[in-house]
Amino acid sequence: FDDEHLDPAWNDFGTYQFIIPKFEFYRQDYDHHFAVNIAVKDINAEFIKSLIEQLNQCHFKPTKTVYSIPDIKDRIDQPDQREWSKVFESAKALLKSGKLQKIVLARKSTFTFAKHVNPWELLIQLKKDTPQCFHFGFQLNADSVFLGASPERLYKKSLNHFETEALAGTMPRSDNPIKDKQSGKDLLESDKNLVEHKLVVHSIKEKAENLTKKLNGNLNPQLLTLHAGHHLMTRFEGILKDRVNDAHIIQHMHPTPAVAGHPIQNAESK
Repeated sequence: FDDEHLDPAWNDFGTYQFIIPKFEFYRQDYDHHFAVNIAVKDINAEFIKSLIEQLNQCHFKPTKTVYSIPDIKDRIDQPDQREWSKVFESAKALLKSGKLQKIVLARKSTFTFAKHVNPWELLIQLKKDTPQCFHFGFQLNADSVFLGASPERLYKKSLNHFETEALAGTMPRSDNPIKDKQSGKDLLESDKNLVEHKLVVHSIKEKAENLTKKLNGNLNPQLLTLHAGHHLMTRFEGILKDRVNDAHIIQHMHPTPAVAGHPIQNAESK
């Protein structure tokens, strides 16, 4: 999404990838489909024979084993604790001055493990631990994999139907069911979190309205409860304008205040 500030760690992936998978396994509602995508230029006897050999090597044996992450030998945080404290104090000063209404801070953590980490076993375990999240995994070569689990998605598009959501405002969960329920109730009534959520809602609504003929959204935020915390969420759905494609949507929607701050340009520059 940002070809001007590409970290070297992303060199294997580039700023974007357009991939048509050779073999595709997907689910629509309760139906499961397996598809083979073949370019017209490749339709010949030799290619089909090779394709059948590859298909015969595919298997869908379920795994019931629990994956154990190897021991961590080393961890490096960038910035480290001292520098992070400085960044945090600078962020508080910007908010107090009124230059920013919201800012999202991030850091990079690099782990060294005692042995090889199987990325796909790790993703399976992530799916078990975070069932309400969106899961993804991209491997373009033998050495680099981009995978994760996130409660947020930029958008969903099906023909001209468009969906997105604002996710901002968080409260921690409790092991005590009564306190946990109260934590969710407190979040829905928290002035600080509601203000933060409205900033994100307003920005996403404004962006989405420029892309759609008609847009509907929740009047009030809903409570999304995940493994680690409660979150405020507002959903939007609409009908895209004619000739609006994925490139237009990505360019227009990214970034949102949920991952950058507000105002967005000011937050990114800081």
